[in-house]
Amino acid sequence: MKKSIVFLVMLTLGLLSCAKPDPCEEIVCQNGGTCVDGTCNCPEGFAGTLCETALLPKTVEVTAIKVIKVPATKADGTAWDTDGTGPDIAPVLTTLKADNTADMILWSSDISKLNVSTSLQHEFNLILPKLTINIIDKPIALFLLDRDASTSENMGGLIFTLKDLIATKPAKITLDCATCKLGFELTVSYP
Repeated sequence: MKKSIVFLVMLTLGLLSCAKPDPCEEIVCQNGGTCVDGTCNCPEGFAGTLCETALLPKTVEVTAIKVIKVPATKADGTAWDTDGTGPDIAPVLTTLKADNTADMILWSSDISKLNVSTSLQHEFNLILPKLTINIIDKPIALFLLDRDASTSENMGGLIFTLKDLIATKPAKITLDCATCKLGFELTVSYP
């Protein structure tokens, strides 16, 4: 009888030692990831061993632009329009040269707001042509132009890098600073 009990104990220990440990037992996948055979399967938009890294969108579509600050005068203090009316504003998005000056126009509004008050905000709710930005990791600039009948004058611009602004996929991106005379709010989506 003793031999049978010893045999059963040894058999049980032998069987227990053959059981494979769960490869997901100590793995905690983040951001909704699930562990399968010791590896995290990450949901769309996340990567990394534990799905800990949020992936940046590859494109950003701007569906509206609000000009939240307009410079009241030119840098020399003179009015934008000599006839006493307000400037005719239109936003323009450009790439930048190494010295941070405008290079290639990526997008230019087909719509101008005429004779605007520089003390109010101005919305461009109809973005024509469609504005899709796919330059995520390089600085770009959004400028505001005063478009008169025969000339366009640069009212200023703000330089930004989208990767610094879209990690949380915000619906609105504000381009502004305390000392800026110009400011924008972009309504965006991530196609």
